[in-house]
Amino acid sequence: MRQYARENGFTVRAEFTDVASGLNQKRCGLMNVLKLAERGEYKKLIIEYPDRLVRFGYSYIERHLKYCGVEIIAIAEKEPEDAHSELVRDLLAIITSFR
Repeated sequence: MRQYARENGFTVRAEFTDVASGLNQKRCGLMNVLKLAERGEYKKLIIEYPDRLVRFGYSYIERHLKYCGVEIIAIAEKEPEDAHSELVRDLLAIITSFR
């Protein structure tokens, strides 16, 4: 993603990572992305895949960021096949949480 930013003339002001499930809504990185967007501190958010930002509810996050004046740039639309096993684990976590 750094290379993509460099090749497209973007200045990287911050990088956020979360080592947590995309289902976890209390991720520090995601909270910082939203907080800084609400303050108007950046205009473009570069992500690798939409599922890396949030597993479910991407359109809500996208809409909120757009309202804040932030464009999301996903440099790849589809995750590699091994990411599907992570999705299966996430779906199983959702089902388990409803018991």
